[in-house]
Amino acid sequence: LHRVDRRQRQMCIRDRFLPEGGYLLADVKNTVGIKAINDQGKGTLAEGTIFNSKGEIVSDFKTSVFGIGKFSFTPTSGETYTAKIKLSNYKELEQKLPESEEVGMSMTINNMKTSQVVIELKLNPQSLKVFKGKEYSIFIHKDGKGKNIPFTLNNKQKRITIDKIALYKGVNTVTVFNEKNQPILERMFFNDYSLKTSSVVVSKKQINNDSITYQLASDLKLNQVIDASVSVLPKGTESYKPDQSIISSFYLKPYLKGAIENPQYYFTDFDRKKKYELDVLLLTQGWSRYSCLLYTSPS
Repeated sequence: LHRVDRRQRQMCIRDRFLPEGGYLLADVKNTVGIKAINDQGKGTLAEGTIFNSKGEIVSDFKTSVFGIGKFSFTPTSGETYTAKIKLSNYKELEQKLPESEEVGMSMTINNMKTSQVVIELKLNPQSLKVFKGKEYSIFIHKDGKGKNIPFTLNNKQKRITIDKIALYKGVNTVTVFNEKNQPILERMFFNDYSLKTSSVVVSKKQINNDSITYQLASDLKLNQVIDASVSVLPKGTESYKPDQSIISSFYLKPYLKGAIENPQYYFTDFDRKKKYELDVLLLTQGWSRYSCLLYTSPS
């Protein structure tokens, strides 16, 4: 018995709130991404508080300057939740969160470890009765290549740890398929393992007639021949101000939907904070390979 339920409608609409994996599951801890956009379609600083129908605070959040952020909470079955949001221009608004599902699966990805990514799948008691013992699979893919990890759920929680060296450099997409090969969860993450960045210092060495010799010094010791490109522009020019770097153009731009504000920011002085912000950016991208969620009702 197949039906397209309210989760499909939520996935087809660009919402301000994007639950990790695609939807909220009742009675388990969920992570929710948020995108705060101003009237010009640009991200904006915002802070908000999540209330249940009784007016009780269940969570809160703050976004980055690009308007993205995330928060976690445990929705109760049958309960409704509202976010009260204050934007940087002091405008206040309210937004209802997507309704939680009584039966389903929740996914959380921890990508903050240096050499491993951890995928955690959770079920509530009602879902465990439906899904227990069935064959599922995690498909991690990029650019036509993929790795399949079959699994079964016999408890409320399943944790799968994967070495990043075995995955693909850059944006990886994780899709969870049910026993009928229908996609039920999806999330992107960035694999930065073995990604090398460096700072380059350019200094003038000498001038011979109409030629200038420059020296490039890098903090990377590659011990190999490399290819490099150089763009020469007049000092103080305003005609060339790209918001993409070579790294963001190759590793990020092709995999994201719509315009991303200042994508090179995430790879400039790449540290734990930038890694976290990049992960939140990908969390708020929603589904990349499938337009909507097809939900299989228990028969």
